[in-house]
Amino acid sequence: MLVDYDLRWTNNRWVEKTREHCFNDWLDWKEERMANEFSKEMDALYRYYDFLESEGEVLVEKDELTGDIYGFSVEYNDPEAED
Repeated sequence: MLVDYDLRWTNNRWVEKTREHCFNDWLDWKEERMANEFSKEMDALYRYYDFLESEGEVLVEKDELTGDIYGFSVEYNDPEAED
């Protein structure tokens, strides 16, 4: 971050040592965060598809301004039925 802010930090001895010794820890932390986010997304997809199989088709819309997600269930009638 310091190097991105100001290139003069590139040759700083302490910054170089920190980058050398902390890079693997940063990779582990980043991998753990990505795995947790992926797990959350997969759980949401599994719940969504379980709902689709049990209740019928669902339309999902997201409000871009508020970030709220709305789901609407849809029932299709048989076009050949007399009712």
